[in-house]
Amino acid sequence: MTTNLFNSISHMPELESKPIEEVLDYIISTHHSYVKTKLPIISSLSENVNNKHKDKHPELTPLMENVSMLNNDLLMHMMKEERMLFPYIYQLAAVENKKNNYESAPFGTVQNPIHAMEAEHETALKVMAEIRLQTKGYNAPDDADDDFRLYYTELAAFEKDLLQHIYIENNILHPRAIELEQKLNNDLNN
Repeated sequence: MTTNLFNSISHMPELESKPIEEVLDYIISTHHSYVKTKLPIISSLSENVNNKHKDKHPELTPLMENVSMLNNDLLMHMMKEERMLFPYIYQLAAVENKKNNYESAPFGTVQNPIHAMEAEHETALKVMAEIRLQTKGYNAPDDADDDFRLYYTELAAFEKDLLQHIYIENNILHPRAIELEQKLNNDLNN
């Protein structure tokens, strides 16, 4: 499922050559910021559109439930990344740059939170796929008003950003963090 979704995004090879801390900064300032800004707007639109149109469009109530679940899950997910995983990756980069001494992770290895984060990415992608189905590909019905159309437009843009966000984390950040931790462990043991 996710492989086909990722075909529609730009793969950003320029991030692959950036220092890992710049990749982290980019994720936080671009994608985490976008999610924190857009989810409240989408959630508000979801409630308003549902309240106004649910009698003629009963699909809006389960859609609102999925938007609410996505909101809660992604905010918790990003908090875990920003408080646990990302600080550890910044620490690894500082060790590599000889700015810090190496300290092992409180969670064993960086692979442990990465596996958890990637499982949560899969869950978010499944919820987005369900939202895409519920909205018939983000196509508002003929009787939709401006808020209804804006809601679907915002959901489509949100999915596009989320795909880019997850692609960068899963395919650029996570493999590089694992590789860096392994390199530092090997250097420490030799």
